[in-house]
Amino acid sequence: MSEEKTAIQKLYEDPKSKNFVNHLIGAYLPINKPTKVWEFEDKKPHKCNVCGHDLIDLGTVLGRMQYSWYRIIDLTFIVLAMYHGLNGIWNIFRDYKMKPWLKYSVISALVIFGIAFTAWGFNIIFSIPYIN
Repeated sequence: MSEEKTAIQKLYEDPKSKNFVNHLIGAYLPINKPTKVWEFEDKKPHKCNVCGHDLIDLGTVLGRMQYSWYRIIDLTFIVLAMYHGLNGIWNIFRDYKMKPWLKYSVISALVIFGIAFTAWGFNIIFSIPYIN
């Protein structure tokens, strides 16, 4: 005997509506069934596919931060990422014709936010203690 298909199954089989159903399910699951999205069956520690080591955790990060080279890399990354992000935001504003006072206000706000968030990032990196 063949089972009767539900309305969702019929809708999913229609090629025109398949993407709509995927988006609908993708929006439904994280809100109403978060355990289906974020809870995994296997509780074993995850390993790197390349080298076989355990994936990065807080202990690994703190261990790497004992070397000044990693701190330099992180500080450089913070500066470059902040420049990249603020430059992208400024380019969005440049698409619009702005009055000079508004242009200087936007640039000033971006510079202030950039300096503040960069200082915050530096503070976090420098607050990680060296462990002897």
